[in-house]
Amino acid sequence: MLKGSKNATPLSEFIAKQIARLQGVRTQAEISADAGFNSVNMISMLASGKVKLPLDRVLPLAAALRCDPAKLVRLALQESVPFEVLQVALKDSEQTKNWATAVAVATQTVMAEAELAQLGKMLASIKARAGKLETRMHDLTESLGRLADETREPSAGE
Repeated sequence: MLKGSKNATPLSEFIAKQIARLQGVRTQAEISADAGFNSVNMISMLASGKVKLPLDRVLPLAAALRCDPAKLVRLALQESVPFEVLQVALKDSEQTKNWATAVAVATQTVMAEAELAQLGKMLASIKARAGKLETRMHDLTESLGRLADETREPSAGE
């Protein structure tokens, strides 16, 4: 991969280095097949940062690249899972001892918090609009009252 590529990520750079290390030993077609990809192009797209590595392909790709699977997993997770999810998951994994469950729970928690924040913004917007509508209705009611007073025929006693 070219340095300074706009799509470069730590994961794509790592993959590119592993491919370069295996040059002359393994072809990209062999790496792609061993990793379970249907297209040879997937390896070059991963190395260039054009596509994200599906998490279910991390371990097969590590084996195909003959690299440290833990490092590849870490880089793939950093790219795929929001940082705040990882923070919550790592904290919770100490209690549950089940990292996958902790990630799932943390993801749901962060997503729920984001949804709640979005709902809060929507509610505030609705309240603001309701307040404006209430003010407009009050102004219209006063205007109608004045108009009714102005158009009322004077009574015989006036």
